[in-house]
Parts: sequence; C-alpha cells; structure tokens
Amino acid sequence: MKLTESEKYFFEVYYPHEFHHGGVGNKDIETILKKDGFLPIRLPERFLPIKFIMRLIVMASWVWKIKPNSLVAFQFPVYPRMFRIMTYLLAKKKVKLLVILSDIDGLKTNNEQILQKELKLLKLCTHFIVHGGPMQRWLLENLPEAGTAKIVQLGPFDFLATPCQEKRLLQPSICFAGNLSKSGFLVHLPQSESIVYHLYGEDPPIGCLDNSRIHYHGVYDPYGLPSAIVGSFGLIWDGEGADGPSGAIGNYQQYIFPHKLSLYILAGMPVIAPNFGGSAEYISSMGIGWLINSLEELPELLPTIDETAYHHVRKKILSLQQEICRGEHLPGAINKLIRT
Repeated sequence: MKLTESEKYFFEVYYPHEFHHGGVGNKDIETILKKDGFLPIRLPERFLPIKFIMRLIVMASWVWKIKPNSLVAFQFPVYPRMFRIMTYLLAKKKVKLLVILSDIDGLKTNNEQILQKELKLLKLCTHFIVHGGPMQRWLLENLPEAGTAKIVQLGPFDFLATPCQEKRLLQPSICFAGNLSKSGFLVHLPQSESIVYHLYGEDPPIGCLDNSRIHYHGVYDPYGLPSAIVGSFGLIWDGEGADGPSGAIGNYQQYIFPHKLSLYILAGMPVIAPNFGGSAEYISSMGIGWLINSLEELPELLPTIDETAYHHVRKKILSLQQEICRGEHLPGAINKLIRT
C-alpha cells in the first residue's frame, strides 16, 4: 500500500509546546511524522466559547476532506476530546487509523473504567505501533480485534537530541532521570557507601534526599540532558517499591519502553533495568545493560562488572545512538506497516 503525501495525515497536539519530561517523546513523534510526509491536522486553540464552534467547523471540514482508505496517524491516548470524536467519524468513513501507543492511561492508573473507554476507541484502529513484545501481547489478549490488524514494534523511542560524545568511565555511580514525583522507589535506594546516585528532574519524593548518597541536579532542558547527565549507569525503574512491580505505575512498567531508555542510549550510558520490565527483552537481546529483580541487588551487581564488560556494553549502546537521534525508528515501523 503506497500512499501519497496528500493521503497521509496525523493529529497534531504537542507542537509548539515545550516540555521538561513526558511530552518530549510525543513532540518528537510529531516532528518525525511531518518529516515523513504526513500532513498535520490542527484544531484552533480553545480559549473562548467561539473557539469551540470554530473547532467543530474545522473538525467537520477535515472529516469531509480526508478520503476513504487514506491513512490517519495519532498518538494514544488521544487528546483533545474532539480528536477522539474525529476518530469515530473517520472510522465510519473507512479511513485507515494508525495508532502509536505512547501510553495506555487505564493500564497506567489501574482504572478499569478508563481502560474500557480506551479499548473501545482502539477497536477502530487498523494499524498499531506498540513499544515491544509485552505491549503487543497485552494488546492481543485484551483486544481480540487487534488480531486482524497490522502490528509493528517500535523499540526505543526516537529522541531528536544530540548524542553525548564524551567517554564514560566505569564507576559505582547510577543516574536516574525523569518525573521524580511518581518515583517513590527513590526513597528506598540502597544506602551503600560504594554507590553514588545522580537524580535529574522535578519534584523528588519527600525523604529521598535524606540519603547522603543521592546528589540532586535539578531540571535541565531535555534536549541538552544526554550530554549533561553524569554517572556510569542509567537506571530504569518505576513505582513505589524496590522489589518487583509495585503499585499501578510499577505494574505498568512491565509493558512499556520508558523514554529514559532513549535518553541513556544518547548519553552513552549502559542501563540497569528490571527483568520484568517491558524493555527487558530488548535490553537483553541487544546486550546494552544488566537486568535485576530488586534494587537491593545493586550493591552486589556493580562490583561484578569489570572494565572489559562495561566497555563492551557501552560499545553496543553507542552503535544505537544515530538511529535514535536521527528519528529512524518510527519511519521504519510505519514503512513495515504500510508495506504489508
């Protein structure tokens, strides 16, 4: 199925807003889609009542304009509500709907009511781009309709930032970057005299900075972060607890590739991640880090990693930098979908 530029569209939501975390990957996806020939579908900003009417008119004009069998891509969850309405109208018109599963809010918050609403919308989609194997398996288990759809795994998110060119040395130092307010496990990091932790992001949880081994560096521009963060290893973990998946967010990490994986790759930083995480299969197969069951394993793990092993893993990390910073993963996934 070869589509011309005029037959490929996407819902533009995140441009031109700025983000410190969370929306950075979403914004890059829109940039890549535009570069790949997708035309942006924009709605007027909604500040006044008159804008609502304008948004309705613009939405209706897009639905009328887009032809059957065209391809419309959008990130999930779908914001704003008018775009959700638009997906139903386009589906009735037999437009092909390509969903990029950035997040699944019902699964993320363990809210069954939200999840059922999301699954209802996902039933409309004909093409799926998922994070990896665990998310694909979850989708097929919870949405039988997806069995007849086309599904491709994205792998790590593209991240349109400049890779770090500095050499990293093997030290017992671990970096964690992201939305710290939802990372309650930081309070439970092992207080080993042999490990130093470096935190980057907003709102560290109360009590975590009482750990004398933690150094808090504050908030950085996300596109400058790969070259700014310090440490030898990038930590992937989430939730409230230090052992296994804990809480809704901790459970959610079993299905996703966190954006921080791409950050650590661009930083040239081997990763330490949960072996129950959604990215564990990828990390293991690519040989770019170490997997653990509990954060309590860190003091025992780090001394077992020697210079040879560390630089062997770092070499594999560096080999992935260019495809991520150039935004090659998403176009590759889309090409797989529309070729089949």
